[in-house]
Amino acid sequence: DLNVRPLTERDWAGVDIVCTGGMLPQQAGTLEVIAESKRRGKYTVVGGPDPTSQPQLYEHADALVLGEGEASIPLWMDSWRKGEPRGKFQSADSPDITKTPIPRFDLIRFDDYLYVGLQTSRGCPYNCEFCDVIELFGRKPRVKDPDQFVAELQTLRDLGYQGWIDIADDNF
Repeated sequence: DLNVRPLTERDWAGVDIVCTGGMLPQQAGTLEVIAESKRRGKYTVVGGPDPTSQPQLYEHADALVLGEGEASIPLWMDSWRKGEPRGKFQSADSPDITKTPIPRFDLIRFDDYLYVGLQTSRGCPYNCEFCDVIELFGRKPRVKDPDQFVAELQTLRDLGYQGWIDIADDNF
């Protein structure tokens, strides 16, 4: 996680596939990871909001997995199994986020962050000039089930997290 520490030689050792991506604030770091990965001869795949909005900036990656991961990652994996792992992979479908798994909060160190973000919805019917939500998630709002959201909160509690929670909702 380049938000909390730089990559080390130990991080690169034994790595065959580099998966990276993020939002606009991570763009410079993501591009550096792609360049270093290519320099080291590693297969590199990139995804996330910024690569989806500006795929031309990320053309040096072997694969671009664009749009929402739940719908686009399976396209990439199917192509990988067919021996065609390179290219752009983006589903035209918007996934049912009530089927989105609980994030792997166990993979992060809570002490490295001021807060944890939980997403409750995607998509927006409006066309505000300052926002790109409709480009990323479409105009039809999709909302997680209340039980699903409570399960995410419970997972954080079970992992010992007791800090600030940022609720990300495109229409809240």
